[in-house]
This record gives sequence, structure tokens and C-alpha cells, in this order.
Amino acid sequence: MCDDEAMSLAVGSLVAWGAERGEALDPVAADAVVHLLALSGAKVRDGLPEATPDLVRVVLLEALPQFLPVSARAEGAALEVLRVLADRTRVEGRLNAKRHTRLREAVDACAGEHQRLMTDPRELTSARFWDGLLRARGVDVRNADAVEAGLEELSRLPYAERAALLCLPEAAGSGAPFAQTWALGPYRRGLAVQRQTMAAALLGQQLTLALMRSDEAPWILGLLGEARVERLMEAEGPDTWLRASTDAGLEAARRWAAVDAVAGSAQRVPLPVPGPRLLDAALVTAVGDIADRYAEHYGDELFAVPHPLPKDRARCVALLRDSGLLAPAARLAEAPPQDADADAEEVRFALLTDFLDRDAQGALCAGPSLEVWRQGDEAELVALAVRALVGLCERIGADAELGVEYEGEVLGDVIGLCTAGGQVRSVARDAAVAADWVVSPTAEIDAPVGVVGEEAVPYELPPVPELERLLRIGELDERDVADLEPSARLLVGRLDLLAEAGVVWRRGDAYGLTPMAAALVREALMLAHGGGWPTRDGERAPVTAAERFPTMEAVLALDADRLVAGAQNWEERAAHRVLHQWLAAGNGMRWPELLAALATPVQGMSRGDRRGLVARMLPDAPAEQLIEYTGDPLLGAWAAQVLRAAGQDVAEESVPLSSRLLWWLERLQDYAAPAWRETISASGDDTGTPEIAAFYEEFDRCAEAWPDGGAEFLAELARAEPFSAEHILELLEGHPDGEVARQAQQARTACEKAHHERTRELQSAPGRGRGGKRAKKRGKRH
Repeated sequence: MCDDEAMSLAVGSLVAWGAERGEALDPVAADAVVHLLALSGAKVRDGLPEATPDLVRVVLLEALPQFLPVSARAEGAALEVLRVLADRTRVEGRLNAKRHTRLREAVDACAGEHQRLMTDPRELTSARFWDGLLRARGVDVRNADAVEAGLEELSRLPYAERAALLCLPEAAGSGAPFAQTWALGPYRRGLAVQRQTMAAALLGQQLTLALMRSDEAPWILGLLGEARVERLMEAEGPDTWLRASTDAGLEAARRWAAVDAVAGSAQRVPLPVPGPRLLDAALVTAVGDIADRYAEHYGDELFAVPHPLPKDRARCVALLRDSGLLAPAARLAEAPPQDADADAEEVRFALLTDFLDRDAQGALCAGPSLEVWRQGDEAELVALAVRALVGLCERIGADAELGVEYEGEVLGDVIGLCTAGGQVRSVARDAAVAADWVVSPTAEIDAPVGVVGEEAVPYELPPVPELERLLRIGELDERDVADLEPSARLLVGRLDLLAEAGVVWRRGDAYGLTPMAAALVREALMLAHGGGWPTRDGERAPVTAAERFPTMEAVLALDADRLVAGAQNWEERAAHRVLHQWLAAGNGMRWPELLAALATPVQGMSRGDRRGLVARMLPDAPAEQLIEYTGDPLLGAWAAQVLRAAGQDVAEESVPLSSRLLWWLERLQDYAAPAWRETISASGDDTGTPEIAAFYEEFDRCAEAWPDGGAEFLAELARAEPFSAEHILELLEGHPDGEVARQAQQARTACEKAHHERTRELQSAPGRGRGGKRAKKRGKRH
């Protein structure tokens, strides 16, 4: 593979020159160093590149760790090549003594970091892994027949023994159940494959640039062959050119990775399972899709909302094997269909998850995932399931009859269910939101949906009285039910397909995410946020993936300050449920701790940031524990209301204005939701509905009670809570009192300015993507 006769650069000459001076250079390392120097821009004279200190650093610290496999105790092979190349260039008179010394010093300066990178599993590519594994097993990796025999020998080993050998460094073991990432081994394999592809793409670009710099580059012809060079130069369009350049990079890199050359040569021998294979990169892509969808709408919280999970890994695997997520593809692999068109969708899905493959004649045959399924390999099955989950969501999203509005919507909905932390959702309520009905944001807390009926029963909207209760909307009729029916049917169509795979459950109007699916989403998010790699020396240890995405058990063990800090950025319904579970775990003894945490100011957070938590939790607090909080600038108004309801007198003047303002804002929001719906559904200038009138009356009471009058009350609302107040102020622009309407318009202008400034901050912050139709719809609920 490194025969001098096939080379245009003088690698053989350099190796021979070193041998004459007692330096036994590794011919593969020499070939890689010489070609990568030339591709990095070094001048080539008499078949050899002229190194510089800068190019030495590029080749040693960037290029070689991507392409050059090394065996144990041979990590410094490239260093010796560079030293000999510097000596030869000096002897031939192209380097003076000073430049020669600087070049040798550059090599020595990079030596430690180069050797660390060459052995760092973070830098490992799939080709380098296979080469190193076979070298360690005594295989002559420069001999194609020996490589083929070595791969076949690996394939014949018992699965457990083979899996241990094919595990990437530091990826073995996974710790306590759900304490660390589970599919770490498959994910790291995927990263190694991805690094290989990215390195090949970069190498292909360098080859193209070298060809463009000089029409007379015979050494590139020797590297790629005339046919591939011709395809590269004739590629048109960015996609075609990228594929051609990546293929060229892969072809060039095979000079230095013998195993990759054998496995990539007309598939002489398949790579053993579960070693790194090209399709492993699909897991990295699936994990990235889930992480991207999560970051679009979540990610600002200190830690994620916990969702109930299977009790242990054995239970999770049992649920996975019994579900419809992977089992149908496994059944197809057991008896591959002769006619692929008979079950086209199922066959495509089985090919996507590697349960099916195609033989040399193109016929369907069992794929590598079938062995994993039969062996019950937990990590491999979870990795397959994550891929299958994303693939299933894409498959549902591609069905035009299911009304998906934008790419990734179904996967986003699944992730949204996971962040709801085990909440039982209502089909009717979510269908109303999707149909742009204005539903109170507290409806899911105030009107929980009952879990009744059986699974897999055709869906019917609840009766009108139950629908009014679920939506907290009065005076609905059969015409409203008919209007809601199409949106509900579309949602149920998606849910039932997900339910068939075991991703969600549905009983009547109630539905939710299964613990199995929650475990898969959490696994992907944990992999995306670090993948379990330990920190390098000198690096600051980040929040671990398990801390960022904790289990319910871990959250219930937190202290109140930490819990409130995380929960204040959760959606209210999730925060309400988890906080009550936390209280229950303390046998009713945790209320003092929680109240103290809610009252404690947090640096960088306003009181309004915790308003939702306070509004949902304090009405449930024991009255006797709230007496000391009536003077609190945040909790005071809610504490006073609970005490008054318990028959105690609390003077209004004893409650701070800051707390009263936030309490009135909460009250106005409760009146605003039904008023908004009537405003949207009203025709012409009809704004005299009872809901809108009730909203105006409630505002008038609040404004009258404010010490400085209505105008100042509106201004204070805009300053205290610009995002929540904006919707209220928009409604007040239709107030029958023209002066109130004018003042509301002025205050709303201030709110919009604050909103735009905050949006720019979010958009400019790293990793804080926002927007999309989903974000817009979620906004309509508040």
C-alpha cells in the first residue's frame, strides 16, 4: 500500500536516507508525514516537502491524529520522520544552521502534545481504531489477506468476548442504573466514525486546493488515481463537490489505514459487530436532532424536569423488547421478505435501523442489528432505540394526512412530553391550543384530565360539560365541538402511531409519554451534553450529564434552594407537580424549607421570575406557616389571601406593594384568557361579551386599589413584568374609558421595547436558539 513505485513523492528515498544514518523510519508514518506536509502547503522540491515550524505544528497536532494509526510504543514514529526530514533538508543545503535548529526545536516542542493526542480516545477515528486493534492482536496490517483473516477471526468470537474487544477506550462500564450515559460505547463509536468522515472531507478539500494551485501535481495523481481526480475536478454544485471531495479524502486516507482499505474494498469482509462502522454515525445524528429540538424551546433551566423512568435497566430493556419500536424490524430480519415493495415502509425502517441489509446482489438479508437483538446487548439496544425513535418521528412527520406543520414537529412534541415530567395530558386541550384557541395556562393544573377507558379505543371528544371544564371556557356548544374535531383527529392520528411503538400511551382523552420513551430521550440528551468523557488535565469540570438531566429520585433528594432555582424556569404545570412530589417525599415536613427558598432573593433574577411558583404553591401551604410572610415583598399578597381564607385578619397596608402588584397581575391573567378568546372569536366591533366586561371590571378594581391611581398601576405592571403584562395591556387598549386605553397603549410600547431587547439577548447567547411555529403557539397560551 505504500509501495514506492506508486508514489510520486520521494518517501522511499527519505526512508532509505534515514536507514543509511541508523534511523529506521516507519514507512507508513513517513508516507503520511510527507503527503500531509505537502497538502498543508509546504513547497515540494525533488519529491520532498520543505517543513517549517508552523507546518510542523499543523501536521503533528492537527493532521496526523486524524489519519495515522499507531501501535503501542510507536507513538513517536512521526517525530522521527520530521527530524530526519529536517536533517536531510539541511544536508542538501536548503536550510541554514539557525533554521535547522528552529525546525528541530519545533518538533521537540510539539512532541509531548502530539503523543498525547495520538493516544487520546477523544481523537480516535474508526480507521485508527481498527488498525490499532489488529496490530495489538499481532496482525500484519500492511497485508490485505492478513487483515481480512484477522477481521474474520474477530467475527467468529463469542459475542460477549468480541464486544469487550471492540469497545473503544474508556467506554467500558456504565455505573449505577441511569447514573451515567448508557449507550456511551455506541455513541463514542459514532463519534469516531464522524471524525473519520470530517477528516476525510477536510483532506479532500486540501487535495482540491493542491490541484487548483498547480496543474502539474503528479503526486496527487499517484495518491488518488486519474479517475478519481477527474471526478473531483468535474464535480458541479456544492453537494456533488462535497461528496466527491470527501470520497477523495477517504481514498487518500486509506494509504495509512490498512484495515479501512480492506473493509472498503468492495466489502471483501464486513467489519465485526459491534465495532465502529459507517452507520454508527446515525446515532450521533439522532442524538443531535433530539438535542437541537430540546434547545429550541428549553435549555435555560438549571436542570431539566425529571420524568418517571423504568425502575432499572433490566426493566427498560424488557419494555423496549416488548414494545413496537424495534420488534417489527427484528421480525422482518428473522425472515427477510423477498418482495421489498410488499412492506415498503417497514422495510425502509428496518434498513434504517440496520435490522435489514442488502447482499452483493441487492437482495434483502439480515443486518447486523439482528445479532444485537438476539444477544440482548443493553447499550446497543438503547442506541438502536434512540435512532428508531427519531426515525419514527420523521416517518410520522412525513405523512401529509397527519397535518404536521413544520420539520421536526413530532419529535419536538415527544420532547415536550418528556419535559412535562410525567404529566397526564388532554387530547382535547392540546387540540384546542393547536387550533389557536386561547386556553388558560393554568387549566392543566386547575382541571386535570381523568385517566379512564382502555387503550387503543377510537377517540371521541369529551362531552360539552367536560370540555368546558378541561378548557376552562364556558358556554361551549356542539358547533365548537365540531370546530375542534379536525384538530383532535390529527393529534390522535399521531399519538396512536406513537402508541403502537410504545412511545406514548392514550386512554380516552388522556395521554402521556411512557417511561421507556422518557429514558430514551434522557439518554440522548445526556450523550449530547458531554457523552461521559472525563475532563482533560487543566479543564474545568462541567456540570455532569446526570446533574443536568436528573432522575426523579435525585430531584426529590435536593435541598429547597437548589430545587427552586431549577424549577423557576420550568413550565408551571411541571413545577407544580414536582414541587408537590418533593413535599410529599418529606412527609409534610418540608413546607418551612420551601417557603424560605421561595422568599430568598436570587442574584440576577427578579421577583416576577418566581411569581408562577408562588402563585401555584402558596394556596396549598398550611396557613399557620404563612403568618411570618405577609410582609414579604414577593410572598406577602398570597400569604395574606390564604390567611384571610382561614378566617384571620390581615391589613392590606401590611402587605408590600411589590407583592400586591404581582398578585394583581396574576389575577388579571386569569381574567385575560377567556377575554382573549372572546376577542378573537368576536365579529366586527363586538367587544361587549361578559368575559371581556369581567376583565375590565377586574382591572378597574385593581387600579382603584393602587395608591397612585390607574396610570401608575399600568406603568408599574410594564416595569415589573413586561412579558406577562404585554397581553393584558393589549386587551386594555380596548377599554371603554379612552384615557385608560391611551395609558395602556403607552405602557404596552414600553413592554414591547423590553421584549425586543430580551429577544436580542437570547438570540445572541450561545446555544440559545429560539423561534419557530411551536414557540409562537406556546406563546399564545399566556
